[in-house]
Amino acid sequence: DPNPELTKKVPKDKLPKEQEPQVGMVLMMVSPDGKQIPARITAIDETDVTIDLNHPLAGKVLKFNLKIVDYE
Repeated sequence: DPNPELTKKVPKDKLPKEQEPQVGMVLMMVSPDGKQIPARITAIDETDVTIDLNHPLAGKVLKFNLKIVDYE
């Protein structure tokens, strides 16, 4: 399940100025240890943007079709 603690509000003025934020847009954020983390915009109001840092597949049902080609 998605972790609600990974949903954050960020002031609009902290976002890059060259692109207007839109719901569904994915921004690349940098963690304190230098790793890039995708952040999806989920809501926008007059002053803030809500971003979701959960993995895009968090909370989704995944189904796999597997073919076993060998076993021991």
